[in-house]
Amino acid sequence: MRVRGVALLFVAATVSASAGCSNPWIRRNETVATSPGRMENRPSRLVAGNYCGFGTRTGDLSVPPVDRLDAACLDHDVCFTAGGDRCECNSTLAAEAEAVISDPGAAVELRRKAWFVRGYLAVTWPMCRIFPDGVLPPRKKDILKTRYRPEGQGE
Repeated sequence: MRVRGVALLFVAATVSASAGCSNPWIRRNETVATSPGRMENRPSRLVAGNYCGFGTRTGDLSVPPVDRLDAACLDHDVCFTAGGDRCECNSTLAAEAEAVISDPGAAVELRRKAWFVRGYLAVTWPMCRIFPDGVLPPRKKDILKTRYRPEGQGE
């Protein structure tokens, strides 16, 4: 069993090196920032609040966040979709999760959600270094047009 795991790791490393650690969904002459995106924007059930998780609750970015961590997850979704530096996007979200965790006035449930977000980012942190363009198909950029903005905060 151990040999199989080492073999799989070797194969993954070889494929990564030969692919230049690029996202297989992005064409050679594109970057995450210039790619129009490939993944349809659909609602997801794997979300806490409206934006923390895999996808968004509604499939777009139009609804208000439910709390300050959800607002940070919205910013994270925008950062990823717009083609921002994935490691920086993750670092910003991890810092907000840490701020929620260390806020004694934050609700217990919000702090639990923040612990989960921070833990997930800590475990997956090496992935943004190995695959800076990600491994999933980028979202279609038209989702950015639906971004929720608080009253008085336009483009």
